[in-house]
Amino acid sequence: MGATQAPADTLTAIDIVRYGFPAAALALLGIPLFLLVPAFFVDDLGLPAASVGLALLAARLLDLFIDPALGHWCRTAPRARLVLVLGVPLLLAGVTLLFRPSDDAGAGWLFAGALLAYLGWSLVAVPLLAIGAVLPGDDAGRSRLAFGREAFTLVGTLLAIVVPAALSAQDGTRASLAVAWWILLVLVPLTLPALWPLATRAAWGGVQPWATGVARSAALFGFAPFRRTLLAYFLNALANAIPATLLVLYVTHVLRAEADLGLFLALYLGAGLLAMPAWLWVARRQGAGQAWLASMLWAAGVFALVPFMGSGDVLAFALVCIATGFSVGADNALPAALQARVVADLRARAGDDDAALAFGWWSVTTKLALAAGAAIGLVAIDAGGFRPGEGSAEGTTALVLAYAVLPVLFKLLAVAAAWPAMRRSDALAVEETP
Repeated sequence: MGATQAPADTLTAIDIVRYGFPAAALALLGIPLFLLVPAFFVDDLGLPAASVGLALLAARLLDLFIDPALGHWCRTAPRARLVLVLGVPLLLAGVTLLFRPSDDAGAGWLFAGALLAYLGWSLVAVPLLAIGAVLPGDDAGRSRLAFGREAFTLVGTLLAIVVPAALSAQDGTRASLAVAWWILLVLVPLTLPALWPLATRAAWGGVQPWATGVARSAALFGFAPFRRTLLAYFLNALANAIPATLLVLYVTHVLRAEADLGLFLALYLGAGLLAMPAWLWVARRQGAGQAWLASMLWAAGVFALVPFMGSGDVLAFALVCIATGFSVGADNALPAALQARVVADLRARAGDDDAALAFGWWSVTTKLALAAGAAIGLVAIDAGGFRPGEGSAEGTTALVLAYAVLPVLFKLLAVAAAWPAMRRSDALAVEETP
């Protein structure tokens, strides 16, 4: 196939693997970064929970708007490849600071490592998402790429958590992070040869002036389906970010089952991987929007049982992990597929290819949700009196409420934001803009 030939809808299994592999590498960073690092700096290094949450939020806010800028600039194959080349070393530098910190590392160390990791993440993730939007030629291709990416994400997440946990079960979080660091040193650089040929085949929209990028961003946010999809996705991502940040602390200080953390994560992510074909089947028959609504309502209903659990309820929590895990693939693949359809619909109406720009804003939303979720959760437990090692009833109650109640509330808000449009059709993009 020639370098300038558009792929249309002729994606092969090798293409799916090439596109999915970088998602596995990012998941190897993402889960330890958002799940293990905050708990490690609180529990092991002794930083106040609020300081950890605010340092992560500050780092995120500084790199927040790089994604739409990259999305506007990254509109040709050479530029996409250059961004990837710059992103890999930045990503590894940040990971080194966060996963291999010194014993006296403080909030400044955490801030610097998070900022480098976030910037590197953007430089890899934006081209990845953009390629996924401009590579396929139809809805079936977009769904295959989205679900393929999420399948690799789940596999990478399982590798990031289960393997380090198995190798360092006796040594705690520091050893788990060290193992994850070694794996990342090998896999992250391999994202370059994986995405390089796909970037060449993608049907990019061409370079545009910066003023055009600002105007196109305004046009995107003026398109009601884009706004509604983004709002619902933000609220749902926020609902997922809070328990992800607090999971290690909850399992350690409420369930008293730290040794079972790897099991809980394996059950959760394994259930998500096994359920993904079922969600794809539902999306094809009932519509992606309605399938996503069902996924969010299911997860909220099951997680509402968690506040009634306590020390030793390992089996009950394991069942909750399995039940909520059924939704993890749908929570990520379905809104991404919907957003890709929104972009395709806008392209058909306006004639502009804003895939990279749209997914730049999508990445901003993801970042903001993850940072806000971490800050909300950690500041809430700190304000509620949670202090590692003290075991006060007030602190434990604050941890339970932040971990198990806040996510359900935000999940229901996401359902409310998505409901008016998605309950009637399979995609927000099919509606007329008011």
